[in-house]
Amino acid sequence: MGSEGEPLSASIHLVASNDLQQRLIAMYGDGGGARARGIITVAARRDGVFQIKSLPAGRFDLVAAAAGHAPETIRGVEIAEGEARDVGTVTLGVGTELVGNVRDAEDRPLRDVAVSAQAVRQLDTPRGFVSYGSGAGEARTDSAGRFKISGLVKGERVDLEAHLGGYASQ
Repeated sequence: MGSEGEPLSASIHLVASNDLQQRLIAMYGDGGGARARGIITVAARRDGVFQIKSLPAGRFDLVAAAAGHAPETIRGVEIAEGEARDVGTVTLGVGTELVGNVRDAEDRPLRDVAVSAQAVRQLDTPRGFVSYGSGAGEARTDSAGRFKISGLVKGERVDLEAHLGGYASQ
């Protein structure tokens, strides 16, 4: 849910504990993709409800993320073999904003530039660092070259890109 109590269509990342990650690697081997690294991702429905099926017993961290909101983590969710677990309502807070200006080489403001921010989230797993998450936000510049991207996490690193036809991407 958003900070106003409205349901959100969010991405849910379930991240296995280190001991469970070792078992998942043994189960799925090198070809098991993200599930073998202990990261399972599903999308919540429009009403905010989500289900993750066929989980092995173990301890997980649940990370919920939606555009325009700061992600929320629930740590140490224990799941028994064959258990259906209700983690309750996860409320995502409003994130912080990134504001800036885009200008050309002569310091003139550029209008209608597509600016996007990609959150850089990494998880330390037995197989090394794994990146997960989705785009943090995007905006277009106004006539003064200004943009504002909302829903970022304060202190989180983002990669910023700007695109406009006739100019090299930055």
